[in-house]
Formats: sequence, C-alpha cells, structure tokens
Amino acid sequence: MDSHRKEKFILIIILLLAVGARLYLYDANYYGEDFFYHYSVVEQSLERNKFSSQNDLVVCYEGAKEGHPIGYYMLPYALGKIIGIEEAFFIVPIFFGILTILLVYMLIKLLFGVRVAQLTAFFLAVSIAHLVKSIPHTYRGDNIIYPFIIGSLICLYKSFKEKGTKKGLRYAVFAGLISGSSMFVWNGYPLLIVIYVMTFLCYLTYT
Repeated sequence: MDSHRKEKFILIIILLLAVGARLYLYDANYYGEDFFYHYSVVEQSLERNKFSSQNDLVVCYEGAKEGHPIGYYMLPYALGKIIGIEEAFFIVPIFFGILTILLVYMLIKLLFGVRVAQLTAFFLAVSIAHLVKSIPHTYRGDNIIYPFIIGSLICLYKSFKEKGTKKGLRYAVFAGLISGSSMFVWNGYPLLIVIYVMTFLCYLTYT
C-alpha cells in the first residue's frame, strides 16, 4: 500500500472510530442542554411549513420571536423535511463533529504534516470534551461553529501561501465569506471573527 492510500485508510479508520464513539456514548434517555428548545423551534417550523427561528411555546409574551440566527436551524429543518425531525437531531450533531475532525486534520496536515494530523484527529475523535458536544440529541452552537472556524483558517493559511496570486486572492475571499457567514449560524460568531483577526495579526507580526 502506497503512502497516499495508507494516509486515506488511516483517516477513514479515525473517522469511523469517531462515529462509533459517539454512537457508543449515546443514551436514549439523555438530552443535551437546551435540546428541547431547539427541537421545538424546528418542530414548529415543520408544522407551519415555514422555516423560522421563532418559538411560540416559550413562556413569555407572544413567545420568542428571535432566538438564534436563522441558519442555526437550517440543517435539522432541511433534514427533518426529508427523513423526520427525530432522525435529523440524531444525525446532525454527529455530522458536525465528524466534519470538525476532518477539517482539523486538513489544517494540521498543512501546518505540521501527516503524522501530527493523524494524532490530532485521533485524540479529537475520542476526546470527551468534543464527544459530549457531538453525540446524538445534543445541539450546541459551538459544535456548529467549529467547521466555520477551521475552514476559514485553512483558507486564510492557503491565501498566505499563495500570496500575490489570483489563487491566493480566491482563498482570501473564501476565508472572509466563511468567517462572515458564521453570523447567520450562531450568536457566538464574534469568537470566530476574533480568532480570524488574531491569526492575521500574528502572521503580520512574525513574518
């Protein structure tokens, strides 16, 4: 087996391990923080057949008109229309968890090489801190935002490596679009902007 195939094989094993770990820790009687609030938002949207972040069942005057940004519920709403809301909230946390691991692998590989990327992805796959945010029936904003953070950093790094070229400019635009679009997904998007700006400033300072 050549090195490229071996790398792919190891990555697939790590990702399968990550899925297995999340399914192993799944407890049908456990629901994550604010899970039922998010479930209710999507359920009401599906019943009205209108995508919205409004929750009419919140015990306050006229319900909660604005909670999370509309994009926060986009994926469970879309999947809920196709496969059902229960299945959507089972799959989506795992999806974001696995996507995060894959993107972290790509970023660390760019920075430190394949071996370090494999070790990083493995430890992230079995890390309790990451597991509890990406097991079924949890729906956390930080689990959703991780791919945006890592994706924007990958594009930012590539734009630095290709500085002065059209390819570098495209990567810079993608980095800005990814980081900027996070505001439509999570109220904590300023964290991503801070990380993005600090990374840029560090690059300017030390290069």
